[in-house]
Amino acid sequence: MTIPFNLTETFKHVDDYEERCVGRYKKGDLFVSTVRVYDTDIPYETAVAHPDYNGGEIIVVETYHDLPAAQKGYKKWILRMKQKPTKLFSVQNDETYIKKERV
Repeated sequence: MTIPFNLTETFKHVDDYEERCVGRYKKGDLFVSTVRVYDTDIPYETAVAHPDYNGGEIIVVETYHDLPAAQKGYKKWILRMKQKPTKLFSVQNDETYIKKERV
């Protein structure tokens, strides 16, 4: 399922990350962020980034209909990313990203 994307709505909220932030985790190469969004019908999403997936670019991995689910999902994704899954699926563009092995 591709998430509809509203660029105008996104740019309205580009400077209020701290207000929209449910959780932000950054340690080493790993980044996990769960925020309130305004560009889709589903108001919360978790995005991850790590050099082993998608060239280190952000991947939106899960969306949530309410704050309690977003808070739970945020914690889940920190644990999941620490385990370095073999692949990630983007709910934003319906693409699967395979973990790249470092040499």
